[in-house]
Amino acid sequence: MRNPEMHEDLEKSSAAEGISYPCALDEGERVIFIRDYKDGPVTCPKCRKSFVARKGEIREWHFAHKPEGSPGSCTREGVLHSSAKMLIKQYWEEAKRNKQKYVLEWTCPVCERHMEFDITKAFTKVETEHYIPGSSRKIRADLYFFSKSRPSVIEIVVSSDVRPDTEQAYLQTSIPVFKVYPTFELILETRLRERVLAKETLNTDVTKCPHCHGDKEELARRRAFTADIRRRLISIETPTRTAVPWTHYRDDKPIPPDTQAMLLEMASSLCRLGFEQYQSRPYNFECQTPIGTLYVYLNRSDIVSMRVESLTGMFLFSEHEDWQREAVGKETMMWLEKAGFHRHHADKEYLHLKYRQPEIRKNL
Repeated sequence: MRNPEMHEDLEKSSAAEGISYPCALDEGERVIFIRDYKDGPVTCPKCRKSFVARKGEIREWHFAHKPEGSPGSCTREGVLHSSAKMLIKQYWEEAKRNKQKYVLEWTCPVCERHMEFDITKAFTKVETEHYIPGSSRKIRADLYFFSKSRPSVIEIVVSSDVRPDTEQAYLQTSIPVFKVYPTFELILETRLRERVLAKETLNTDVTKCPHCHGDKEELARRRAFTADIRRRLISIETPTRTAVPWTHYRDDKPIPPDTQAMLLEMASSLCRLGFEQYQSRPYNFECQTPIGTLYVYLNRSDIVSMRVESLTGMFLFSEHEDWQREAVGKETMMWLEKAGFHRHHADKEYLHLKYRQPEIRKNL
């Protein structure tokens, strides 16, 4: 499986000039970027053969293998893999030594909430290419983090995913595995310096999520209970008109539970601002304001559409892109932002707002 964010430059090379690389290893075997290089011997992070720095005025600065030091089987993918692995180790050791944070973040596989923790406190040391103890077959982890309680592994995925037999062996060990998908852009922007983002995981259910505790059935019960409470609140806060059930869209198609919870949260926020349902439709709200009537339509995502019938007629947002800078527009947006609605984009008739989920929803 190829990294979906892999840049096309990984595939580009020139037979005459060799493959170019943005980073190398210095004498202390630390990763150094071409922009920071001054002088001294440097080597390839993959094959450890000599590099030469090319800092000309035509081509982008880069490192390359010396003519007498054939790159052999080296590729940009291989160098990216080795560089990312060594950078994570390098940054973790620096943070550990300086008593700073180094964060590992991922998404809970059950409730899909963001999770993170400081891996300088959780682990005692890190090694590259370390054999996993207790495995049915020999597995060498890209990065093995030692711990008195539960060790963990980071696997660097560039051009191909972890082999199925290796994944199966990992599953048998119950060691949490975090897959990181680096790009040269990622490491050049030093986004690995303070944190690592894992896009896929194995065995992370052994590290219980504080929100769902890894229990899918309990999570579903909690979401259903929350949705029921919100429906009751909305029925109290809005007019007594009979509305279409919140369990289906206007076309009678059922609403997925997660989307239903989002719609109900947005509706609750609108009710707290003073909006009311109209035309017996649970997805349409109106509110009388000093600038006219605001109509808000809930969509099937966290984007809502707002239309304004001002005192002088329809308000065309495409002709008033700077309306927020005016006193009335600025005051209106501040009022909406308190409930979590922020400007996303505008077209001729509607101002589209993105709902950013205030803390009340995160804590449910």
